[in-house]
Amino acid sequence: MNRPSSHIPLIVGILTRRSLDDPTQPFGRPTTFFAECCIEAARLGVQVVVFEADDLDPDRPELRGSRFIDGSWTEPELMRFPDVVYDRAPLFDPACATSANRARFRLIDAGVPFINPLKLLEVAADKLATYRLLVGHDITMPATARLDEEGFAEYRERFGHLFVKPVRGSNGTGVIEVKREHGLAVVRYGTERVEVKADGRLWETITALMGNNRSTHGVSLIQQGISTERAGERPFPRFDLRVMMQKDERKAWGMTGLVARVSQSDVPTTNLSTGARAEVAEHVLDDVYGPAMRRSIIASVTETGLGICQLLDRDICPCGELGIDIVTDAAGRPWVIEINAKPGRSVFKRIAQSAEVSEEDRQRFAHIRQRSVAMPFRYARTLV
Repeated sequence: MNRPSSHIPLIVGILTRRSLDDPTQPFGRPTTFFAECCIEAARLGVQVVVFEADDLDPDRPELRGSRFIDGSWTEPELMRFPDVVYDRAPLFDPACATSANRARFRLIDAGVPFINPLKLLEVAADKLATYRLLVGHDITMPATARLDEEGFAEYRERFGHLFVKPVRGSNGTGVIEVKREHGLAVVRYGTERVEVKADGRLWETITALMGNNRSTHGVSLIQQGISTERAGERPFPRFDLRVMMQKDERKAWGMTGLVARVSQSDVPTTNLSTGARAEVAEHVLDDVYGPAMRRSIIASVTETGLGICQLLDRDICPCGELGIDIVTDAAGRPWVIEINAKPGRSVFKRIAQSAEVSEEDRQRFAHIRQRSVAMPFRYARTLV
């Protein structure tokens, strides 16, 4: 697609879906984030338009999109295709996946570049595909395989601590933890805790808990459990690290922010949607490992993040941002659990607005949040 004259502002379109539930939130919960995108992009001289798949004209390279101007959203207006697309639409939601993919392919055919292309979204959304891509590239990952009864028994024998997950799950939905504790197999699923004495009943228990909570295509995986906990102990609330990696206007990768997500209950996940808290990673790592190890861990996490991003650029496609979930073991070694090609920023905002951290940390994370919102538009300028 040929971009119009250079004196016309770069237009970045955010592909999402509209919501009819609340006129003040025309794009549902992400509406506030999209408004921030419009504000930060404008500071860079970039115009943002937000649209859904059905806003595309069926015959012409035009769409009806909304802009955020002077604190409010405009009514959808007719305009040309954007110069770059920031894809934030659901990938597998049956209610809109077909139309979203149709819009993606239409824009791709028109030559519109994506900040994170569809190839990346598909790999990142499939935990088995992610594992197969990254394992063996000097990236430490827990052993992972497609779930079946034989494999479950093998992992149970090898590791003692393991997870069962939907291949395409998100927000901790459908995650089951199995762990040996005091001679029993303890199964955690959401707020449920089941103790199983006989291994013969364990597979039946797992399949019963899974029920209909399998992934879109009915496929689940089994994964080696990694934890800061030493064998037989549970000395700390479980936590993981969310790493935000983004490219800048030089197409150079860097770590924008790092946050610890700390579980507040005895659930198997550390997602904010399941009640975890966003906390300053340095403080959590100091409490668990001490300052010296904390510095080493953060250096290793940064190196791991850069390695993954460079690998994806080389083997999948060039992309602009990535969220990486990492768990550190008892020795402080970082293990990559999964990647997210449509990373959120709420972890930064929660700390920036927390009354339980210092003013210095609040200001630091407010800046990280702002920077994380602006970075895709800095990178977008390199794509045209």
